[in-house]
Amino acid sequence: MAIVICGNMHYFDNSKNEQCPYCVKLQSGETIDKNDIQEQQTVYKDIYSNSDQGQKTEAYGEAIDEGDKTIGFYSDETGNSFTVGWLVCTNGPVKGKSYSLHSGRNFAGRSLDMDVVLSDDLTISREKHFSIVYDPKSNLYFLLAGSGNTFLNGQPMTEDKEIFEGDCITAGASEYTFIPFCKEGRKW
Repeated sequence: MAIVICGNMHYFDNSKNEQCPYCVKLQSGETIDKNDIQEQQTVYKDIYSNSDQGQKTEAYGEAIDEGDKTIGFYSDETGNSFTVGWLVCTNGPVKGKSYSLHSGRNFAGRSLDMDVVLSDDLTISREKHFSIVYDPKSNLYFLLAGSGNTFLNGQPMTEDKEIFEGDCITAGASEYTFIPFCKEGRKW
C-alpha cells in the first residue's frame, strides 16, 4: 500500500487505484461528497495518556503499524503550545507587560496574526518586525532581525544572534528584557 497525493491535493492508495478516484469522479461530472474523502484525516495521539486504547492508526478501514504513519503530537487536546520564555517590556508604551514565547519561531509585530502582538507601540512594524526562535533540541534561543530596526543590547542587528537571559531587545519605541523558562537542562 502506498498513499500518494495527486495534483489536486487528494490522497489515495495507488495500489488500489491507478488514478486519483476523486479526480476521476470530478472529470465524469459527479460531485464529491465530503464523506467521500472521510479517510483523509489528521491522526492525533494524546502523549499524556497511559493507555494505548483508541490510539490505533487506521487508513481506508485497515489497521497499520504506527511506524508506517506520521502522527502529530500536541501539547494537549486544545493544541496549546508550552511557554518556553517571555519578553517583558521594560521601557515604552506598555512598560511592565509580558509576552509569552513558544517553541519554534515567534514573529513579533503589531498585527494580530503575529505570535508576539506588540499593538500598542505604533513605531513597531505591522508584521515580522523581528522574531525569536527557540530550538528545543539544543535548548537555545536566537534573535532574528525582520522588517524593522532591532537592537540587541544597544547594537544594531546585522545578523542572527543567540540571546541569553537578561538581554535587552530594542524595537520601535520599546525595550524588552528576554527571560527564558527553558534553560540549563529544564525543557518540555
